[in-house]
Amino acid sequence: MKIAMINVIKKLKNYTSYRSVDLLEEAVACFLESADNPLKLVESIIFSCIAIEKIIREKLQIINPALILSEIDPFAIAKLSKKENQLIKKPLKKIKIKSANILTLFNRFFLFCEGVKYRNGLERLFEIRNEIVHSSNEYVNESLINIILTKYAFPFMKMYSGIFDKKLWEEINRMAKIAHDMFQVDLNKKITAAKKKFDLLSEHTLKQKLESKLILGLDESEERLNLICPACRKLTTSLVAGIDIDYNPDGPPTTNVYSYTICRACNLELDSIEYKEIINHPEKYLGKGKSWSVIEDLESPDPEYDDYYGID
Repeated sequence: MKIAMINVIKKLKNYTSYRSVDLLEEAVACFLESADNPLKLVESIIFSCIAIEKIIREKLQIINPALILSEIDPFAIAKLSKKENQLIKKPLKKIKIKSANILTLFNRFFLFCEGVKYRNGLERLFEIRNEIVHSSNEYVNESLINIILTKYAFPFMKMYSGIFDKKLWEEINRMAKIAHDMFQVDLNKKITAAKKKFDLLSEHTLKQKLESKLILGLDESEERLNLICPACRKLTTSLVAGIDIDYNPDGPPTTNVYSYTICRACNLELDSIEYKEIINHPEKYLGKGKSWSVIEDLESPDPEYDDYYGID
């Protein structure tokens, strides 16, 4: 992972200014080279995140410069708009521009701009980027990353850039099909492994598991939906939602909202991209007439929760 980070930093030094188009081209180029070099996939993730955030900031700044600020501060807006000299009342201290975190930018961007259907995948991409940058874990789930890039990140980029000509987009779609096939294979392997473990449980152990509470993180909560599990076929799947908060002494906290499903019987745990696959293809994974669509109804924003954590 460190090698990939070093390569990204070296490439960034070649730019006198960071144009989103240049970053997009790097992201796509690294992705297309990743078949023989997994580190290129990591580089593609990092370049994609930088490009996506830059696109969002540029679009918001066109709408109103205040939208990229962590707080709507008149002095910061004046500095951002290069109108400090028009201030009648001068600030008591030096004006500092504090930029909004990525989750706040997403919330604001999708109020004004198209592409909200890609949001779930984009947020997952930034989660993976953070795991790569801040964790010593050297493992990356290539099939999951390929799905996120080809089904969410690149289509979103295509909406707001002109770099995807017909030939390139055909190649991306071809690789997206391969990526989705690989993703489905890995997901089915995961489901099969959970089923095998479940089959070894005694009735007594299963009863104990179902009577016990899930062990959750401090900022996690369980919605006991009792959905059918694609592995053990018990009505024991719950939705868990949580939030990671990195406290910032100079401004509002950086927040990352996440969710996953977990079966209380066989412990099958699926992240948001994996359970979206179940929602989109219920008959394939759950059987005829079964559905997880209730999860989508629960994923609408909670204003009180957002206000509490400073999410605009």
